[in-house]
Amino acid sequence: MPRYTVHVRGEWLAVPCLGSTNTIEWLGKEAVRRYMKNKPDNGGFASVEEVKFYMRRCKGLGLLDLDDTVGDALEDNEFVEVDGNSLTTEDLVNLGKGLYKIKLTPEAEAKVKQSREVIERIVKEQTVVYGITTGFGKFARTVIPNSKLRELQVNLVRSHSAGVGKPLTPERSRMLLALRINVLAKGYSGISLETLEQVIEAFNASCLPYIPEKGTVGASGDLAPLSHLALGLIGEGKMWSPKSGWADAKYVLEAHGLKPITLKPKEGLALINGTQMITSLGCEAVERAGAIARQADIIAALTLEVLKGTTRAFDTVSENKALCHPSSVDSLSTSAATEDHVSMGGWAARKALRVIEHVEQVLAIELLAACQGIEFLRPLRTTTPLEKVYDLVRSVVRPWMKDRFMAPDIEAAHRLLVEQKVWEVAKPYIEKYRREHIPESRPISPTAFSLGSLRMNADVSHDHRHQDEL
Repeated sequence: MPRYTVHVRGEWLAVPCLGSTNTIEWLGKEAVRRYMKNKPDNGGFASVEEVKFYMRRCKGLGLLDLDDTVGDALEDNEFVEVDGNSLTTEDLVNLGKGLYKIKLTPEAEAKVKQSREVIERIVKEQTVVYGITTGFGKFARTVIPNSKLRELQVNLVRSHSAGVGKPLTPERSRMLLALRINVLAKGYSGISLETLEQVIEAFNASCLPYIPEKGTVGASGDLAPLSHLALGLIGEGKMWSPKSGWADAKYVLEAHGLKPITLKPKEGLALINGTQMITSLGCEAVERAGAIARQADIIAALTLEVLKGTTRAFDTVSENKALCHPSSVDSLSTSAATEDHVSMGGWAARKALRVIEHVEQVLAIELLAACQGIEFLRPLRTTTPLEKVYDLVRSVVRPWMKDRFMAPDIEAAHRLLVEQKVWEVAKPYIEKYRREHIPESRPISPTAFSLGSLRMNADVSHDHRHQDEL
């Protein structure tokens, strides 16, 4: 049964659809009905029939005709095609949000099949190859008989599932799983197409393994978190889905009509040897940092407006200074000293996200303070875009007439920043200003330089030195 994710007033709602002949109008009304059902006051609506709405695609924001069928209008838009090379950070974050499903490109399928043939040949010919017909780490020189190769892969996954701490959120688990699929689609790992398709089916059903946030040191990749990922896929440990919540992995898979993966030779190693936890958290950090940087300028403009231009009230966030201390200054040997240096990349990625979240929270508080400052300057009005930002904030946080508990207000403002609502209301005015006042080309500064020119100069200097030596 296809399931569509619909955005209603800042919330994402999963709407099952019995058939592709249902109309876009039906999908919208069903989403509104589910939204009202979850609200004590029906979300402020009297009835579904009285609600007027329009529908847009998430990808590309194309306006949908309410009379079209969901099969005609949404089926192709529901997937991100993965080939191992073209996935963007924006795609990854959207996959984490559950906006799209995944399918392989034909080219990726061909590469996966080709690399698997190499593994099958190694096993058939009983060639000694690390991780396929030998043990791991200290046991790299131990040859494993063919009858034990499948057991070897399962034991590898079980033995490395040793993470601790809280589980990753569903969004981050989706990102981790999507990024692992993307790497496997490159056709270098030797995973079979059958197994990779089972991994994709689990992702598309939002069957997400329990992945503790701590445990990786970034040595041979994120072995611990990726082992927990693989553990759920083989039907062991815990899993979560919107349909089942947390339960034993085999029951979650069964509830979605899926079977646990039976690992073939080399496939356990293929699933766990990579840096997808570090990379997926890093991608989230990049996207959130870009979003908050854009919105920080808007908030700064509003703050300077109410402070009448003074900068004396600005200050820094001290905790972030400690979090920015490089994780790589500390290291330890792992795997019985076979790996003598580790990156601590997992901790670095988690710290980066904490720094960004702190910046978001500080700016949320600054946004609230600036809007309260506007109240004290009434009836004076600021610029149109800043008034739009003020109106946005006041749609979720009322002015302070007396002291009250502030945590819910800060969280509401934080949510506006995370969802980039501040940027969305100001963006049209910023773009209009750029079109009207900023020329497409400017005179080049005599002191301007590019990395290319620096590299060229460095090469010239190197050539001169080389000639001098001759």
